[in-house]
Amino acid sequence: MLFDLSELAFSDLDRLETLWRVEHVGCQGCAPRVATVTAHDGWKAIRRRYETAFKKGGAYGWIVTHGERDIAYVVCAMQPMQWSATFQQPTSLWKVLTFFVRPEYRGIGIGRNLFTAMEERISRFGMSARLAGVTAGNDTGIRFLSKRGFKAAWLTMVRFGPSEEPVRFHGKHHIEVAGVDLVTSLKPLWLELHHHHQLVSPNLGPYVEDVPSWSVIRGLLEKGAREGLLLVARAGSRIVGLASAAIHEGGEDFGLSDKWETGKRVAETKFLIVSPDHRGQHVGAALLDRVDEIVTRHGAVDQVIGAVAQNSSAIRFYESRGFRQAWLEYVKW
Repeated sequence: MLFDLSELAFSDLDRLETLWRVEHVGCQGCAPRVATVTAHDGWKAIRRRYETAFKKGGAYGWIVTHGERDIAYVVCAMQPMQWSATFQQPTSLWKVLTFFVRPEYRGIGIGRNLFTAMEERISRFGMSARLAGVTAGNDTGIRFLSKRGFKAAWLTMVRFGPSEEPVRFHGKHHIEVAGVDLVTSLKPLWLELHHHHQLVSPNLGPYVEDVPSWSVIRGLLEKGAREGLLLVARAGSRIVGLASAAIHEGGEDFGLSDKWETGKRVAETKFLIVSPDHRGQHVGAALLDRVDEIVTRHGAVDQVIGAVAQNSSAIRFYESRGFRQAWLEYVKW
């Protein structure tokens, strides 16, 4: 069989719709229990992302044809480093927005050649950091990335729709909304989590040093405090845990909206940290109970939370709260 690999132009974006729709069905098959498949046209959301990336001048793509039939494509774009408080990497990286080969053409080297073309092009920019995402449960995609040196870095978990009434374990811990004035005192909690990430995922290093890491996190926590979405847990006068949330507009513009149906607003728990000597005492459950209450008042029924992919204890805890594994992000430094 003869195949043709050619570089995508901006004018070619509409050609990708048919392939994207096949890929979309495949993603839903990998994770059928995550949520309802998009009722709106998810293609519009993903096409806007392609268009924005190409117009900025930092995107490339390739398409493979067999005769007159389009059978595979990849689109990648340069974006800011999203874990600048954690990994000691350049301020920008290359993100694979979509990589897809029709099922009937897999296993004959098309995906390998397509990926090689992408990596050869972006290597000219002198940037080694790459990011690629895959639906949780897509074992074929996970094996493909792993064979090419990518490592699992981050797991996004979702709980779409009203949650079941949680068991409340507030006990001796007092949960309160924190102001900006308390943020400085939260540094030890962040550094404990930062060091825990290094312990459970040493293969993802090098990690950012403590001082610059805290500088980034402090700004994010201050933002949460100004929005009334930063919580702390106290045991007596001591702060032993924190949670910080954010509210995103949902619908077609939300980050996962090309795959799953969301409400008008989606809440994200950006940080959940409990001091090691208070773990197992339901502090995390108490904090998430309050997060549920607050974001519901903001009109957000759907929720998103994330964890370092090797942080198995956090993942089990989130699953006990009704969250389901949705999206895995792999990195190659």
